[in-house]
Amino acid sequence: MKLLTKTLLVFPIDMDSSRRFIKHAKSLGFNIIGASSVMDSSNNGVVDSFTKLPFITSPEFKNEFIQLIDRQDVTHIYTPHSGVWSHINKLINMGIQGSKLCLCEPFPFEEDWLEVEPSFAWGEYASSDVFFNSIPNELRPSTGKRLTRSEYASIHSQYTNITGHCDEDKLAALICLLGNSPKGDVVEIGSLFGRSAFALGWLASRFDIGSMISVDPWDTGKIQDQGEKAEILNSEINRIDFAKVFKSFLLKISVLDNTSYIRDVSVKAIDTYNHAALEGKLLSKEIKPISITGKIAVLHIDGNHEYEQVLQDVKTWESNVIPGGWIMLDDYEWAFGDGPRLVGDEMLASGKYDCTFVYSDTLFLRKPLVPT
Repeated sequence: MKLLTKTLLVFPIDMDSSRRFIKHAKSLGFNIIGASSVMDSSNNGVVDSFTKLPFITSPEFKNEFIQLIDRQDVTHIYTPHSGVWSHINKLINMGIQGSKLCLCEPFPFEEDWLEVEPSFAWGEYASSDVFFNSIPNELRPSTGKRLTRSEYASIHSQYTNITGHCDEDKLAALICLLGNSPKGDVVEIGSLFGRSAFALGWLASRFDIGSMISVDPWDTGKIQDQGEKAEILNSEINRIDFAKVFKSFLLKISVLDNTSYIRDVSVKAIDTYNHAALEGKLLSKEIKPISITGKIAVLHIDGNHEYEQVLQDVKTWESNVIPGGWIMLDDYEWAFGDGPRLVGDEMLASGKYDCTFVYSDTLFLRKPLVPT
């Protein structure tokens, strides 16, 4: 069966929304024509072909637009420009040469709202008593430590626009946890693109807790497999360009003035961390120095999930966690293995923690103010 070719006209191509849309359209098999009234070529070759169109205010626009549609058998049109959208929509409604064109909807101003609406809806929920009554008592921050509805929406929007597997429940837990945290450093083992790292850094700043440090090698040669049950994930490691992932991470966290990183495996990074604590500051490339204390208020362990690796992360970093500080074991409930659960169960059985619970897929453990 021969598939019909779908040809998409993106006009104007020189808007960032157009570039983002093109990536998705390509994955759906569209033949993509880029058009602009100011550019003479597409420059970067992201489209299959390029044409220059007059401005929509020009008397020549209608005829040249119709000729392009007929010549290239255009079936769909995308434009993020409200004026262009309205003008082309008017031409389509006039039945330009009987063309059956599909103008991608909605109207650009409405499209923007649809992008942010889920975050505002989540902010409405997260700022409600219904939400606070649904979480463990130990995670409920005082009124003074709550975010505003718009702040909830803002961090949700930024968080969900960073590649990662942490879900909305994990974000809610991080918000509440940082609202109940003592002062000190916030350390994350395993950050990848930086979704949870960004949230931790932003919240540590918002609640005046301290600095946030991400620990990750971002290096294929330093990453070990995660056990037999995680073979599907293990087989993908060599396909990942960690240099690009690291650059993406830097892009996300560089807007925070309290966040930095140690690019190394966990067991070696602890020496860098402790040495930096003696100096009172951490120096990392392309990030301004941040102050650190060596006293960890929140430790988020989300590195290699093989049992021995999780156990090693705990043993390496737990002694730096202060009384009243929190340890989080990510993926305590994990489809690809039981490393985090086995380690977590051992920690639970130790009786060393005065508050423990599971929320989202994460095990939370708090060190008592008075050692047991």
